[in-house]
Amino acid sequence: MKVSLYEKVFKVYKMGGWPCGWKGEYLKGKMIVYLPNEK
Repeated sequence: MKVSLYEKVFKVYKMGGWPCGWKGEYLKGKMIVYLPNEK
């Protein structure tokens, strides 16, 4: 089953992160995420 973009974004928010960009071709690339609690 394919995970939707909205489910991926929701998972990022649950982790305390902020989606802030995309690397590569849309939906074949990777979401860029800012995680403020990571060092």
